[in-house]
Amino acid sequence: MLVLMKIRIHALQNDDYDSWLPLWDANNMGIINEELTAETWKRLNTADFPVHGLCAKDAEDGEIVGILHYVIHHTTGNIKMIAYMQDLFVPKDHRRKGIAQALVMELA
Repeated sequence: MLVLMKIRIHALQNDDYDSWLPLWDANNMGIINEELTAETWKRLNTADFPVHGLCAKDAEDGEIVGILHYVIHHTTGNIKMIAYMQDLFVPKDHRRKGIAQALVMELA
């Protein structure tokens, strides 16, 4: 059963790091690579780099309850640049609340 949750979605910002990191590590199934994590976070927070991120925050307490990373790039199938969804992660205790769907719809 889908139980909707009130969330706010926004682009990841530098001050989201501490809340983003546990979701990133879980997304990578616990395989921790500090160099990769540092580079990914740098890319996500560099405005002119094509890698971007969104986060969903619980509207009540501000906890990050979902992340979505995407890449903006050219393709042969369109004149305009497109978004390629790279990572989508919602912790188990927040699944089936419409968070992933809301993140994808925000990207669309």
